[in-house]
Amino acid sequence: MLQKYRNFIRGVSVNKIGKTGVVLTTAVVISFILFETAQTFGLIRNAYFGLITYLAFPVLFIIGLILVPIGWFKYKKQTGKSTSELLNQRFEEVEDKPGTWRLSLVRTIVIFTIANVVILSVASLRMLHFMDSSYFCGTACHTVMNPEWVTYQRSPHARVPCVECHVGEGLENLIKSKLNGVRQMYLAALNMYNTP
Repeated sequence: MLQKYRNFIRGVSVNKIGKTGVVLTTAVVISFILFETAQTFGLIRNAYFGLITYLAFPVLFIIGLILVPIGWFKYKKQTGKSTSELLNQRFEEVEDKPGTWRLSLVRTIVIFTIANVVILSVASLRMLHFMDSSYFCGTACHTVMNPEWVTYQRSPHARVPCVECHVGEGLENLIKSKLNGVRQMYLAALNMYNTP
């Protein structure tokens, strides 16, 4: 199995662009698993690691996935060969039966595609769950509003998640609040927010 993975990676890593995509995607998956494990066991309690894990990693993962076919198409254009010729050249036949390696290649691509969809789905769901937590609101987004966070923790509202009152019902309100949050993160990062 490991040898099949290596052969597949060598086959799709046709140039620097493809190799960069493979390295980026693989590094993100390994880092995501490590960060998620560390957060699950309470080794990391910083909300900013959640931002990295659930926002930055999926974006980098998708960029890595996009770089692989870009590298392949650039390689195809440089060589002037057909896709069939390049597949024959990059992926060696494992068995003597004609067409067997193509079936194996398609199966490998389907398995990796399913794995990618699962990884992105888990990361997206975890991101939404994390961004809806009061801990995220109080420690990541609203560090500029520390007095409000301290007051919230000691108030009767502490039993009610922030999103119950500050986001609203439905997908439209969720999208509006997240877009507004991006604007607020930008202003906070550049220290351009109003202070009382």
